[in-house]
Amino acid sequence: MSQLPILVRRELWEHRGVFLILPAIITAVFISLLLLLLVAASSNGMDISVDAEYESGSETREFTIQDSSLMDVFGVQLSQLAQMPAEVREARLNQLFSGVSVLWFGILWVVIFFYLLGSLYDDRRDRSILFWKSMPVSDTLTVVSKLAAGLLLAPLIYLGFVVFAHLAIAIIATIAASGQDVSMWDTLWVSANFFSRWIWFLVFFAFTIFWCLPFFGWVLLVSSWAKSAPLAWVIGVPVVLMLLEATLFNSNFLTGFVKQHSLSIDFWGHGSAVLGNFRLPEAIELASSLVVGMLFLGLAVWQRGKADEI
Repeated sequence: MSQLPILVRRELWEHRGVFLILPAIITAVFISLLLLLLVAASSNGMDISVDAEYESGSETREFTIQDSSLMDVFGVQLSQLAQMPAEVREARLNQLFSGVSVLWFGILWVVIFFYLLGSLYDDRRDRSILFWKSMPVSDTLTVVSKLAAGLLLAPLIYLGFVVFAHLAIAIIATIAASGQDVSMWDTLWVSANFFSRWIWFLVFFAFTIFWCLPFFGWVLLVSSWAKSAPLAWVIGVPVVLMLLEATLFNSNFLTGFVKQHSLSIDFWGHGSAVLGNFRLPEAIELASSLVVGMLFLGLAVWQRGKADEI
C-alpha cells in the first residue's frame, strides 16, 4: 500500500492537463469575466432593468430598478435578499451557487469517464504496459491507483476550484455592494452556507462512488480488454443487452439498473432521494451495486494480468 500514493501521483503527472490545468483555466476565465463586468459597471453606467418579487406570508413585495449601473443593481438585489425570510434567501443563494458549480461538475463527469476509459487501454496502445509489468507493482494495485485517481483525486481537485469560485463570487459581490446599507455577512456569507454546501458535495460524491461502482467498474473492464474503440464497447454492449432483454423477455430490469447506477440525469434525483430517505430497498440496491461493481473490478484486474500491448 505504500506504493499507492506514488502510483496515484504518477496518474496526476500524466493527466495534469485535465486534472489541474483545465479546471484552473475555467476558474480563471470565470473570475476574469466577473472582474471585467465589475470594472465596466464601475466606470460606465449600464442600462439594466431588474424586476423581482417574492411572497412573504400573504404579502407580495416587489423591487424594480431601471436605467442604473450594475453597482446599483447589486445593491438592490442584496437589499432584496436582506428583506426576504431566511429560508427564501437561502433558497435563492442555493440556486445561484449550485448553478455556478454545474460547470465544473459537468466537466468533472466527462473527465472521469474518459480518464477511466483510457486508463488501461492507453497503456496497451502505447506499449508502456511492458515497462509497468517489469516493475514490482501488482495488477491489483495498478487498477486501484487508477480508480483512486479518477474517483478521489480528481473530484477533490475540482472541488477546490469550485470553493475558490464560490468565495470569489462572494468577495466580488461584497466589494460591489460596499456602498450599500446592507449587512453582507448576514445577507450573503451566512445565508450561503458555504461550509455545509462543500461538505454535502463530499458526502454526495462518496455515495456516488459506491452507487455508481458498476458503471466505473464496467468502464475500467472495457479499458482493460478492448482492442480498439473502447467507447463503442462501453456504450454498445449494454445497449445490445438491454434490447435483447426487452425483445426476448419483455423486461426492463437491466435498463432500470443501468439508468440508476450510471452518471445520468436520473441518478441525481435518485441519489438525493436515497440520501434523504435511506430505507431497506435502497440498502439492498446499494449492496447489489457494490457486488456488481466489485465483480467488474475483479475482472479488470484479471484481464490486466493477461493483457499485452495492442
